[in-house]
Amino acid sequence: MIRKRILLILFLLVLSTASAGAFASASASPLGMNQKPDEDSAEPNNDGLDPKGPEHSEVPLLPPSDPNDTSIPSLKMGEKLKLDHLGPIIINPDGTTHQIENWDTMTEKERGVAWRRISKQNQVRIDTLNKQQISEDL
Repeated sequence: MIRKRILLILFLLVLSTASAGAFASASASPLGMNQKPDEDSAEPNNDGLDPKGPEHSEVPLLPPSDPNDTSIPSLKMGEKLKLDHLGPIIINPDGTTHQIENWDTMTEKERGVAWRRISKQNQVRIDTLNKQQISEDL
């Protein structure tokens, strides 16, 4: 159960990191909730789109992607994506996770030492959390 939670947290972390820039150019409210409607515009449809067209929509649209862009990773079912450049995920004693903020400024030697220590620490914490989960299930 704990491993499933950890995997879910890791997935959400990767997903939020990958999509963080998607709304960077959007207004303060990505869903347009703070926007005032035009006085001369008609009421929006039930689907939330403005009848004037997508350029007047309250919901920001993503720009079309370039199918030839190789910088965007593409995964097929069963494939793995390495995220080593983000650094190790640190598991806290309560099962939550966080990352090292300055990972990109660390030297290779510092990264190696940190990775080994965090891996050992994470294994101990995962084992402890698994034991707690088993005792709670009984």
